[in-house]
Amino acid sequence: MFKNLIIKMRIIQVSPDWFPKVSGYALASYNFSKYLTENGHESMILTCYQKDLDTLGLNVVTVPVLFNLLDMHPFTYNLYPTLKNLQKTHDLIIIHSYMYEMNARIALLRKLGKIKIPVVLFFRGGLDPNMEPHVGGAVRLFKKVYDRIWGKFCFEYVDHIITVSKPDGELIRNKYNVPQEKITYINNGTHIDQFYRKEHEKKRVIFIGRLVKWKGIEFFPRIMKVIPEDVEFLIVGDGPLENKIMELSRKYKNIKHVGDVPHSRIPELLSISDVLILPTFTEASPNAIIEASATGIPSISFSVGDVPNLLPSENGFAIKPYDIGEFCSKLSLLLENDELREEMGKNARRFAEEKLDYNIVAERVMKVLESLLV
Repeated sequence: MFKNLIIKMRIIQVSPDWFPKVSGYALASYNFSKYLTENGHESMILTCYQKDLDTLGLNVVTVPVLFNLLDMHPFTYNLYPTLKNLQKTHDLIIIHSYMYEMNARIALLRKLGKIKIPVVLFFRGGLDPNMEPHVGGAVRLFKKVYDRIWGKFCFEYVDHIITVSKPDGELIRNKYNVPQEKITYINNGTHIDQFYRKEHEKKRVIFIGRLVKWKGIEFFPRIMKVIPEDVEFLIVGDGPLENKIMELSRKYKNIKHVGDVPHSRIPELLSISDVLILPTFTEASPNAIIEASATGIPSISFSVGDVPNLLPSENGFAIKPYDIGEFCSKLSLLLENDELREEMGKNARRFAEEKLDYNIVAERVMKVLESLLV
């Protein structure tokens, strides 16, 4: 009955990052915008100005940046005047991530009554205390202050929170005393039909992610000891620890580092790979595992964030944090046992089709958004 009343929704998505600088937030905004427009709704992206911004054919509005703290947190101006006008023609605002001052300011404006339409937080991680020892001192200090003041606004002042990781819901409730009914868990998803398997002669292990400490780059030397010389280790991503990869590649000739690539190339790289590894210290809902499952290859990851829900035992291995010995043992098993690897890959693809398809996930999101407009 309600769907008959709402012909279309007009949604503003706030993503401080946008293409060509691809982040999980930008990708989530892009995918949901495509879904909305394909299903008769309207979507507008609000992001920070950048000289080489690519709209990708979507309705993108920018706000200027005053400065960028720690090269991570843009502080913008003209934000409220922009939103003051936009809210007149839109039904709802989605802020992607709590870890940006502009998003916290939007939550505060909602609390003060300046923003009169519902604001929804898409929470994609960042509260896990396991992350703190693996970031720099300046970032750690900033985060402690931010979480206590600005971050608090995003959880307490928004109308609803959608978290992509089930354990993160408990973190939010415990840290900010947010009532259960204000939080909904909806796992990440992907466009399953974009992923495929391709015949290839060389066996490959693949890692996809930023080359930063909390992604477990320090475990790579241990991992290389169990990857045979005739198996390629394909590393996709860049970051401050890229020099560590270069050092390692001088010792191991079967390392291939392709650096940062457009997301459109990820299906191709996964299609010629056999096992995805993610020795990460902290995650919310890792796209790498979701996309590996969609491709039909098993994953090995430490059991952090939503990994246990994304990686059932028949699809790969969710290893007790941070047992690198067991991690390497399971990697050896999959590389040696072709039958087990192929069977797990088929299970992963089947699971992705049933649970991780983007249309299924987006429909669940829409039900939450519609309930706020009744």
